[in-house]
Amino acid sequence: MASSTSPARSNILREQVLNECIVMTRFALASGRPVPPAVVNTLENARFAPADKPMDMVPIVKAHDQLARLVAPATPRALVVLGHEHDKNRRLAWAGSVGLVRRMMGVAVFCVLLFMTLSLFPQTSIGEVAVTVETSSGIPLLLNELFWLAAAGIGASFALLRQINEFIESRTYDPKYEPTYWVKFLLGVMAGYLMATLLPAAVEVDASNKDMLAVGVPTLAMLSGFSASAVYRILTKMVESVESVFRNSPRQEMVQREQAAQAKASEEISQNRLHVAGQIVRMQQQIATGADPAALSQALGGILSSLVPGAAPADAPDAPASEAGVVALPNTRIVAAPDTSVSADAAAGPDASDDGEPVATATAADDGPRS
Repeated sequence: MASSTSPARSNILREQVLNECIVMTRFALASGRPVPPAVVNTLENARFAPADKPMDMVPIVKAHDQLARLVAPATPRALVVLGHEHDKNRRLAWAGSVGLVRRMMGVAVFCVLLFMTLSLFPQTSIGEVAVTVETSSGIPLLLNELFWLAAAGIGASFALLRQINEFIESRTYDPKYEPTYWVKFLLGVMAGYLMATLLPAAVEVDASNKDMLAVGVPTLAMLSGFSASAVYRILTKMVESVESVFRNSPRQEMVQREQAAQAKASEEISQNRLHVAGQIVRMQQQIATGADPAALSQALGGILSSLVPGAAPADAPDAPASEAGVVALPNTRIVAAPDTSVSADAAAGPDASDDGEPVATATAADDGPRS
């Protein structure tokens, strides 16, 4: 039992890749796109290869990659699904080659029929009083709510059918996204119902706008169902407007902004300190390893330039040459540890000679005659 099912399991990937390659080749040839003969030869050899023997998948994968680029923007999954649906449901091909399209078309037809049926009832007209959840009840309110739901369903199904049709035309339809289309349809119906029930309740009906509301409420439900995202943005703006009433005073908002700016500045200062500390540590390591004074001078210049943006660069062309134990920087002289050996002349002072006798200092009075 295990030995008989093992080859079938091992050939699943091979069959999938080969099936997608065949479908893409048929699509490319039917569309008049040039298909490399080597690709067709590889697929034919793979089709008639023994199924119970291992096969080198590298040529088939390369052929799959070439065909995928050739049929782009169409995707292999979409071509396989569309071809399989068309072959399986030939009698329903007139209603669409995708099951989602057929189901969505059925829902759209149902919404249209429901809308037409409910429009025949006199209770769906606005009459002397606007039909809202506040002013109406019972059967008239139920009929009007179903009327609005049917209008919203027409708008939502219209938008989704158009979107699905675009994906089918470009051969990029993916059946794994089918639940998202039904979610969008439900959101459109809900959006149409909300706008049809909430907005007329806030409008006072009189003789001047009675006829406009009679036509505008179903139209509003249909437009809201067509674009549920627009209704979402409207509701979001309403919520933000209500929240703005309970927000902090301008002074408190200013204090919060200042605190946020101070926190950001403190964070930037901490990051700059860490950066400078890292540069100093690297420089200490260079000093410990006996680095060249010119390299140390350049490193110090980089630290100063990071601390003071207006500082002159360390590698100025007219910078003086550094002496031993001295690091030369522009307008800066950093001396190493001073030499403890002091010459006898310097220790004796400026008025001492080599043999310890004081040296007479000439003054301007010595040049003249003494009295």
